[in-house]
Amino acid sequence: MRHQADRLKTEFDVVPRDDFEAVRAMAIKAREENELLIQRVEALEKALDEKKPLKTGAKVKKPSVKKAKAPEDPS
Repeated sequence: MRHQADRLKTEFDVVPRDDFEAVRAMAIKAREENELLIQRVEALEKALDEKKPLKTGAKVKKPSVKKAKAPEDPS
């Protein structure tokens, strides 16, 4: 009976419970981190839309853009 049960487990490619729980915990943590990142992105987008400094006091700097000089005409 035990041999047949082991053969069926192997045949059905059953995952050990410990491995399942480890992957489940990783997925839960990843989902929580994803939610936090979504909130941070939304806060940054809102701050940019309002053109106000973030609550942390960090100033949002616009990148300086240097105007390119027109190439001189060789003729």
